Amino acid sequence: MRGLADSSKSPFNTIWKKKEERCKAEVGPLREEITRGVRKMQEVSRKRKEEESNAEYAMSSSARLLNEQESLLLESQRLCAESEEFGASTLGTMGIQREQIQGASTRLHETISMTEQARLIIRSMIRKAIVNKIVLYFVIGLLIVLNGLALKHIFSK
Repeated sequence: MRGLADSSKSPFNTIWKKKEERCKAEVGPLREEITRGVRKMQEVSRKRKEEESNAEYAMSSSARLLNEQESLLLESQRLCAESEEFGASTLGTMGIQREQIQGASTRLHETISMTEQARLIIRSMIRKAIVNKIVLYFVIGLLIVLNGLALKHIFSK
């Protein structure tokens, strides 16, 4: 088989050579186009570097950068002033709320004190009611006993 592939008159060899020639014909123009594209990119890159190194371009770039930084600084100062104003407003609101909470706390302590006094008064009233009830039951029992003795004395005569 090697002998067939090595022979210059072999049909495989001629087909191979035709394919090789066709590939070279197709690749050649592509190689030239890529080479032209690389050259153009190098030229554009060289021009860009020249423009960037130009002192006038650098000056305008610096001035533009300074203007941008100045506007950013002014914006930062404005935001700082707004934040300070908002903070002062918040502190004022918190002061008012603190006073309200202190007033509520004072009223709560007064209410607790009054509730404790009411609890003591109610306990005292309950004790007095229980004592009165006991005295009343004792008086009723005593009256029943005396009525019984009085009836016995009336009927024993």
